[in-house]
Amino acid sequence: MTDKNRPDADSLFDRRWRPGHPFRLRIGPWRRWGMVALLLGLCALIGGYWYITDANRVRSMAEGYLTRLIGGPVKVGEARLGIFEGLRLSDVRVYVDDSGAADSLLFSADSFLLQYNPASMLRGRLEATRIVAIDPRVHLTENLDDGRWNYQRLARAEAPATDARPTGRSEPLQLPEILLRNAQFVYSEVRGGALSRRGSLDIEGRLWPAPDTGRYRFELQSRGEVEGVGPVVSGSVVLSTGQFNVRLEKFRFGQDIRSLLMAQVRGFWEQHQLEGRLDIPEFTFTPGRGGKKASFRVETELDGVTLVIHPDEFNSRAENQRLARIRGALGLMGTAGMNGGGLLDPLDRMFHPPPIQLERVAGTFVFTEEGIEIKRVSGRIETNAFRASGHIDGYSPDAAASIRIETPPTENLYIPHAPRYVDSMPPQVREVYDRFRPEGTARAWVELTRESGGARPEIKGEIEIIDGQFTFDHFPYPVRSATGKIVLGNDEKTGAERLDIKRLRGRGGEGTANANSFIEVNGHISPFGPTAGVNMMVTGTEIHSDPVLRAAFPAETREALRMLDPGGDGEFPKFEGSFACEVIRPVGYRTHWIINTDIQLDDASGALVAFPYPLEKVAALLRIREGYVEIVDAKMRDGEASLKLDGRVHFGHGRPVTPDLVISAKNVPIDRKLLDALPAERREWLEKVGLTGRLDIEGRIYGADSPAKGEGKGAGGIEAREAGFSQQPDPVPSGENGLTGAGRPRDMEGEGAAKG
Repeated sequence: MTDKNRPDADSLFDRRWRPGHPFRLRIGPWRRWGMVALLLGLCALIGGYWYITDANRVRSMAEGYLTRLIGGPVKVGEARLGIFEGLRLSDVRVYVDDSGAADSLLFSADSFLLQYNPASMLRGRLEATRIVAIDPRVHLTENLDDGRWNYQRLARAEAPATDARPTGRSEPLQLPEILLRNAQFVYSEVRGGALSRRGSLDIEGRLWPAPDTGRYRFELQSRGEVEGVGPVVSGSVVLSTGQFNVRLEKFRFGQDIRSLLMAQVRGFWEQHQLEGRLDIPEFTFTPGRGGKKASFRVETELDGVTLVIHPDEFNSRAENQRLARIRGALGLMGTAGMNGGGLLDPLDRMFHPPPIQLERVAGTFVFTEEGIEIKRVSGRIETNAFRASGHIDGYSPDAAASIRIETPPTENLYIPHAPRYVDSMPPQVREVYDRFRPEGTARAWVELTRESGGARPEIKGEIEIIDGQFTFDHFPYPVRSATGKIVLGNDEKTGAERLDIKRLRGRGGEGTANANSFIEVNGHISPFGPTAGVNMMVTGTEIHSDPVLRAAFPAETREALRMLDPGGDGEFPKFEGSFACEVIRPVGYRTHWIINTDIQLDDASGALVAFPYPLEKVAALLRIREGYVEIVDAKMRDGEASLKLDGRVHFGHGRPVTPDLVISAKNVPIDRKLLDALPAERREWLEKVGLTGRLDIEGRIYGADSPAKGEGKGAGGIEAREAGFSQQPDPVPSGENGLTGAGRPRDMEGEGAAKG
């Protein structure tokens, strides 16, 4: 190479059309096509990413996926699919149908975060493995017009396409795990076509797929006021049918749990004013399909709650309708200003008895669409414990029912002097209380049975008095330390309600003459009400007369005893013995009472008003009937003197006392007691003749209306069929004794024979 051909630094820039780099790389065809393929791949990747993450496409896929998962139409406001944050859905709304009704909205959330299977996304199919719902709202609405919840309509909706691009083959849906963050259950109801909100419950929770296909299990924890821990809800739900089984724990019956329950269950507890803690170990609901009605089962466990029983539940439908009319009339009268000075207040209290307050109630109530089952329920009414079991065939206050209430085996019933709840009890129980006013310790059981809806309930029961006191209204003698039974039931012949008293026996009042004597009541009352028939027997043994016992006798008996009290001050008669008082009233309106009293006098003292001769140590049987008293075999002995008396004394309201007695007296001294017992004109005659000694009498004491024989017929007086006397040994002045003289009574007939 010559120097001429040798390049220098300057010559390199002389040829600008030539490259400045003397060692240029040569690109082969493979590399060239490889770079083109890489460029195309990157463009495809970017285009695929744009396609896959396209907001409209992702939103459509999400709506289709959620629709298939839930079963109802789903609307998504915005969808974003990112490499790092995953799939995010905003403004998610789930509807039960496309009707646009006020209760169609079932679920709403501010946003959803979905963890998904990327391979399924590449195949054009969204399959989430986890869904995090942020600020979700579950809208549960009950339509009271047709008795259905809004979510029940999901079971009838046809499943739409699984996504925007069908694959042509059906694949089982993989249920994702669902986490709820700051969730809220909102409860509403539709009544008369109007939607109203009833309450809400704030919760955190988790739902996860159960081993069996198509079922979700869930556990929800609400935020409570104490340490942030509140009620717990757990259970499962079948998405295809809407059937769910739930357990609710640590709830109080407030707005939170009240709105969760079915309308029937909620209405029952609201009507009975439930307050307190409860658990629901079983809450099962199956929506109606194929023309069948929905079914449910709600098992409620109460834990020391309070509730009330309304008196109207013990009445028939017709009785409640009458009460409603009366209450309405009283309200109108009060509005019209007719309650001046509280004039209507007693009537208002009578027709508005207060409810019965139950406290510390525990046990189980099982609610179904058919009615209510009561299992092992216990509680207290005032201070008394009770147990209850039975069933109610419906949810109306007058539904058919069969309930048994009894005292527990470990406690007795104590009936106070004036229990506040008596006016609110069933009419049959009030009948028992009003008749006997029981008080003290007892054991009891009651069965309430209503055969059909609206009928008057039948009451059967038994009160076993262990140590009490009572006062029978038709023999108002207070009895203490009583035992016996009061039985409620139905008459075997008539089927009417019947009250039986069996050996209701106790002692007389403390500190009285009859403190150690026994009073016993037996008998029955049937039916109840204004036509009640009464057949009662009151007996007393080893009794003594005292003012309280005398006042307790029926009016006819008291009037008959006044025949033996000539002074009229209640001092006589005094007696020891026994009695039997029969109280009878035939069935019907304004029927006549029949009261028969037999008094066996073993040691009595007194005097007949018709012949007020003082009687001591008298033994007799008094048969007191309407209008008369029959004296049977009355005997008295006083030293050598004796007296026997038989017959009747007639009496009555507005009628004079009319005796008709047969008297037999032996060795009766003619003294001041005898003279004072005689009528004035007879006494004057005997005093005039100065008769002394002893007298034997066989005669008759009769009144003006008695059928007397002889001269004094119809006039009244003392008739002596045979009389004798003996003169005392003391000298008697001449002319002052004997049976002669003008003053001899005209109705003292017979012959006198001197004795001694």
